[in-house]
Amino acid sequence: MRRLSLILVVVLAVAVLGEVQGQVILFFGRVVDEEGRPLPQAQVAVLQGDMLVLAVETRADGRFQMQLPRGRFVMRIYKYGYQPLYVSFEALPERGGDIGTFPLRKAITVVADALRLSALQGDKVQVRIRVINSGADFIPVRFDLQAPTGWECALLTPEGLTVSEISVPPGSQRNLTLQVSIPVNAAATGEVGITASWAGLSQRVNLTFIVGERTWDVLAVAYEAVSSFPGALLRIPLTIRNPLQQEQLFSIVASAPPGWISAIVDPRGLTISRIVVQPLSSANLTLMVYVPQPTSTGTYSVEVVVASDLLKASRKLSVSVESRYDVVELALPVKHIELTGGSSTSVTATVKNLGNAPTQVVLSAKCQSAVLRCYFQASGKSNLSLYVLPSEEKPVSMIVEALPATAAGQYLAQISAVGGSSAASSELLVTVSGSKSMRVGTEYLAVSLAPGSASSAQISVANTGSVPLDVAAYIVDAPRGFIVTLTPSSLELLPGEEKALVVTVKAPENVTEGVYNVVIGVEGDGVREHRILVVEVRGGAELGYYAFAAILTSVSFATVLYSRARSRSGIWSRRS
Repeated sequence: MRRLSLILVVVLAVAVLGEVQGQVILFFGRVVDEEGRPLPQAQVAVLQGDMLVLAVETRADGRFQMQLPRGRFVMRIYKYGYQPLYVSFEALPERGGDIGTFPLRKAITVVADALRLSALQGDKVQVRIRVINSGADFIPVRFDLQAPTGWECALLTPEGLTVSEISVPPGSQRNLTLQVSIPVNAAATGEVGITASWAGLSQRVNLTFIVGERTWDVLAVAYEAVSSFPGALLRIPLTIRNPLQQEQLFSIVASAPPGWISAIVDPRGLTISRIVVQPLSSANLTLMVYVPQPTSTGTYSVEVVVASDLLKASRKLSVSVESRYDVVELALPVKHIELTGGSSTSVTATVKNLGNAPTQVVLSAKCQSAVLRCYFQASGKSNLSLYVLPSEEKPVSMIVEALPATAAGQYLAQISAVGGSSAASSELLVTVSGSKSMRVGTEYLAVSLAPGSASSAQISVANTGSVPLDVAAYIVDAPRGFIVTLTPSSLELLPGEEKALVVTVKAPENVTEGVYNVVIGVEGDGVREHRILVVEVRGGAELGYYAFAAILTSVSFATVLYSRARSRSGIWSRRS
């Protein structure tokens, strides 16, 4: 009570003194932050229009005082890192003294588009973060990110650059993207914090992630159910996939009914219990299951479990043990063939049924690359159905064809046979050593001769492929009575090599003058081209140069059309 009385006395004394000393009035106040804590060294400026009347600075306790004449003023309270505050007031003697407490707001505000998000294990989530500067200065803002162990977080600019500090102009906004990579073994919830710091101030924004469990496609078994019989050895293909960006060491366990024998073998036929799978790749293995002889008919379950530090999956195989069964066996005579681009070959597979029941076997042929075609000769397709009796053996011809544009390299072809209660498969390695291509020059050939005489023309042949070619030339069509010879009639061309063929035409004695056509075929290991030789038989007086040229041009044009039409109709054939 005594302290309040003292303050009233001081206020009254100041007011009286101000009136006595030319109306100078004492004001005092306090500047605090949003939590009510005092703000030292805040600048308090008093303006009248555009004129600065006075400026003071707050003390350590946030207090300030000032003396003003009578009048209307605007008080601007400001501290770096905060929003400036403008207060209009009128200085009157009766209003002197404590003018109040003034809270300043922080200049920087960090806003996330969402504070609660749903995601799955292994997801990469992006959230827009807005950084708003409501202050009067350029303010550099530094960011610190806090996340659970194993989580990866980064702040990205619109250009995709990772940043930890930005400068925000006054009265503007900068947009960032928070990118969060959630680990594949993340817990059900996780919290990511963003702490923004500037001018000794800070703000923290917390984002909560609700993480759902992801079903990873780690383990694939070729069949969900198979039929078998006592004493059978089942071979079931399975694949382990690593969908992550880092190498994974998987342990593999196969569990079978009591008395059964199960194992996992690699492509080399070795039994394994662990395997390393590279990032974003897979490993092909085989589940081997032996059904012992005393096994009763019924349905049994075999389970395969694979697990790494981050991934885990399991699959069950249903095995139906029956008294009548088929045992399909598939055999290839070779495991490796060689082709060149544009060629094909036939491989005879053998399908056997070692069981005690007839079965319908479905054969499927598949090539690793689209530049190879695999199909069965009997169906012309990549699948074929056969009925195979017990102990019967049937040969099947599979065609493997390399398209002309096939690049040199090794490719894989696979053939599988699926019966009623069993299945088998085999692989064929195809090596393509190069491509076949040929260029025949001199598209338009012409000779001029008299009845009973002979004339010659040259045809150039070049090997533009990557393998040697055996080239043969032959006459497809010639006028009756004309004698046409090709020298030589065959060539051997290495890649890049070019040679010439000489075509000699002899006209019969009694031929009438005019223009005749000789069709010539050139074939190199399945690559075929055709050319037309225009033969002009003249009388006793020679034709003028221009007349002959006109005839040659018109006739050549007609024969080109003729050649293209016959090529499209596919009637070219070699004369015997």
